[in-house]
Amino acid sequence: LEHRIKEATLAVAVAPDIAICRDCRREMTTSKNRRFRHPFITCTSCGPRYTIVKAVPYDRSRTTMDKFPPCPQCADEYRDPESRRHHAQPIACPDCGPQVKLLDANGVIISGGWGWGGSTDGDRGGSSDNAAIRRARQLLKSGKIIAVQGIGGFHLACLATNSASVRRLRRCKGRAESRPLAVMVHDLAQANKIASVSATAAKIIGGPEAPIVLLRSRYESELAPEVNVGSRYTGIMLAYTPLHFLLTKDMPPLVMTSGNRTGEPMVTSIKEALNKLTGIADAFLIHNRPIERRCDDSVVQIEGSATAKVIRRSRGMVPGEIELPVYSRPLLACGAEQKSVICLAAGNKAILSAHLGDLKSSAGLQQYQYEIGQLASLTGIKPRLAVCDLHPDYLSSAFARQLDLPCIAVQHHHAHIAAVLAEHKKRTQVIGVAFDGAGYGADSQIWGGEFLIADAREYKRAAHLAYIPQPGGDLASLNPWRMAGAYLETCCADLHHLWPAKIKRRLNKEQWSLIWAATCLGLGAPKTSSIGRLFDAVSALLGFCDQVGYEGEAAVKLETLARLDFRSYAFDIKREHGANDASSANDANGPWIIDPQPVIRAILTDLRMGVSPSLIAGRFHLGLAEMIGKVCGLIRTETGLNEVALAGGVFDNAVLREVAMRVLARMGFTILLNKKIPGNDGGIALGQALVAAMQPSQKYGELFRPVAAASQLSTLGRPEGGEDDVSGDTGAGH
Repeated sequence: LEHRIKEATLAVAVAPDIAICRDCRREMTTSKNRRFRHPFITCTSCGPRYTIVKAVPYDRSRTTMDKFPPCPQCADEYRDPESRRHHAQPIACPDCGPQVKLLDANGVIISGGWGWGGSTDGDRGGSSDNAAIRRARQLLKSGKIIAVQGIGGFHLACLATNSASVRRLRRCKGRAESRPLAVMVHDLAQANKIASVSATAAKIIGGPEAPIVLLRSRYESELAPEVNVGSRYTGIMLAYTPLHFLLTKDMPPLVMTSGNRTGEPMVTSIKEALNKLTGIADAFLIHNRPIERRCDDSVVQIEGSATAKVIRRSRGMVPGEIELPVYSRPLLACGAEQKSVICLAAGNKAILSAHLGDLKSSAGLQQYQYEIGQLASLTGIKPRLAVCDLHPDYLSSAFARQLDLPCIAVQHHHAHIAAVLAEHKKRTQVIGVAFDGAGYGADSQIWGGEFLIADAREYKRAAHLAYIPQPGGDLASLNPWRMAGAYLETCCADLHHLWPAKIKRRLNKEQWSLIWAATCLGLGAPKTSSIGRLFDAVSALLGFCDQVGYEGEAAVKLETLARLDFRSYAFDIKREHGANDASSANDANGPWIIDPQPVIRAILTDLRMGVSPSLIAGRFHLGLAEMIGKVCGLIRTETGLNEVALAGGVFDNAVLREVAMRVLARMGFTILLNKKIPGNDGGIALGQALVAAMQPSQKYGELFRPVAAASQLSTLGRPEGGEDDVSGDTGAGH
């Protein structure tokens, strides 16, 4: 697919990284072209931008290409206004550009090397590169795992058709067997053999961003079943760099997963790769163009066959600006704990960072702090206000509070709804439906099944899922049997004879005692209104998942196995008499309470009657969608509001999202949801920024006083092991 985009005109003066364009693909496959098979071919329409820039303004001398002086021919192209490479900062060719080599597991050179002048066989520069890539292909075909240095970090690659290789990659990396792996293909024809590729999907997967696109798998796919166990979707991306294009040529699809150990950030430097990926990778395909900025692959979901929804916004999309519906003082929004992203805003513009992952390891927190400094340096924004999540124990919140800045805490689900408003350039009141796994509530309980009357400044809690004890707190999200037990004890204590035999066998006496103590005595069990935890409970009751290997697995399995029919389960909706927190709707009767007891009891009855678990899962999804419509209808009757914003990670569930949208559309509602920004926690920072921008400055004191925080941000150091010496050979035995 042809694509051309102009050089950036952003305030940050740096464009996102852009996938290899059609013209460069044509040149690198033309044997008489001087860039034939050049792994670093680029032009003004494609190539690295964000991940190589060290400082602004964007110029070759301020990128990691500064180590590669252009040869006379490249210099002529750079100066020629008629050339496709006029003022292309990363311009290079085999005679003057970066080079590739292949190392074994001990860091010893197998093929290729730094230094120019061609290979010993007299071929022109670049033959050494291609020898290394050819050897890497041979190793992949033999079942080996290769660490591949890409544009924003390392990937771990193996044949996606080789079950043994995929199993070994999972085992060595510590990747849950049930968590799907991304696949890289050489072209769209290959993608269409393993998944259904609509016209919309083809345009996105082959576009300048070249994200991972979640596509419905074909039953006759050649992929090993271990690639996407328990999922109806395969995450597919096109070879988006020249190096990947050469590596995937004449190859089966490759698993291409982030180069890191589970729970840590993706590695970006050769030194770090040799240190952290040894024991996983059998060889390392590396190059000597340093990666300045870590950037994971973006992930996109196709809605039906027409539109795309961003699940993770990263490579190819950052650091693009987002226009706010209001002017903001310079601020830093610190995001959430999971799927972490930060946001810098000033004026009517906001800049989001790349996906930073979960802040659960020291390496992750160190990278988070470093990225804040990097983004502040790149944008020139000097924050005078910090914004964080209301949760007192989030590491991102602790970081925000330790800065020498006024700090605003924004409730998690209000931030979700505000992120939708920001994307749609709105700030007026809507009915906000925020469903996720957990968010700290204004009443200090765990929220996650919320209906808010919200604008960009404030919110009222209009309805929520009934509170239920969450046995073991956060442990319940890893062990869905805990929530299944809690719902059985709370909703169905009188139906013990209907409890699923598998659940009874799964839990020993001690575990049942724990659940009883949590539900009856409130011991070790905070209260939650989370729809995410309700999904966990139903998934466990149906026997789909009672212990997870990754976040959201139980809900993913419930979605994957759901089969819709004409029936649904009805929730009980009633008014609470007397709200117990200041955020509740300003009504003497308090918010609406959504009671799932009839749903749980109906599920047990259907199980006893032998109804297929897949049909039960479908009825649960349809019941949720109809409940959303009913509650929004009740709120509309009282407020006159007709716009509904859907937000939160639960709406990454395509089945629920699409059925809920159909229900709301039939009722005449206007529906808003995030498409360009993640609706999950990856969009929280943008919502925080908008809410903070809307607050009157006098509420938080003088915000424009001189502060030391700008220097605090700019001096946050690079994570250990994050820089390469590429002046010569690197690694043992070179």
